[in-house]
Amino acid sequence: RTTRRVAATGRSTWNSGRRRRNRTAMATIGSSIGRFGRNGTTKRTNRVERDVSVRSGRENGSGKRDRTTRRVAGYVLPVTLLWLGLLQAPVRGVEVEKDPKEWKELLTPEQYHVLIERGTERAGSSPLDKNYEPGTYSCAACQHPLFGSDMKFDSGTGWPSFYDTLPGAVDLTVQPLYLIGDFGAREVRCRRCGSHLGHVFTDGPKPTGKRYCMNGVALNFTSSAST
Repeated sequence: RTTRRVAATGRSTWNSGRRRRNRTAMATIGSSIGRFGRNGTTKRTNRVERDVSVRSGRENGSGKRDRTTRRVAGYVLPVTLLWLGLLQAPVRGVEVEKDPKEWKELLTPEQYHVLIERGTERAGSSPLDKNYEPGTYSCAACQHPLFGSDMKFDSGTGWPSFYDTLPGAVDLTVQPLYLIGDFGAREVRCRRCGSHLGHVFTDGPKPTGKRYCMNGVALNFTSSAST
């Protein structure tokens, strides 16, 4: 009996020692893992958190401003370029000068849109496009003679076209949009009143190589038979 008690006491002491050794070993391993985590994983986690925070800041602050700036530029830039492309020099020093109200009283809405507001009529809408009767074409605003019927040709564009003008009949000005594809293109204005008539291009027939593409509503035709 005494022998068994001594044996049991020995086993108990040995087990207690083993448990103490195990606890010490686990504490050591845990400490090592903790140090690794603080030095390694924690640093990586902090770096990721900072990156997310910066990215979130961009999305909520500067990123949103950048997107707004790009969106505004996407709208404003094309409109600005179009405005610059359609920009025309002001009319100055003309013989016949009227304010818009006076022109509205003299012209039809279609004529006012083209001659004063510098619009463009729909292709093929003017009966003058297919008119080849002898006579003279003059400005619908001030009756200034512009073209002779012998200068007219069929361009197939749907607008009355001429390869030349009467001497001193028109002024030519640069309108940037029409330079695309034809650096010789110019806006055509009546020299007497400055009204917009159309444009001239460099793809016309001989002998001038010019194509004066006119709005029919901006012209009046007087037949030679009526004079």
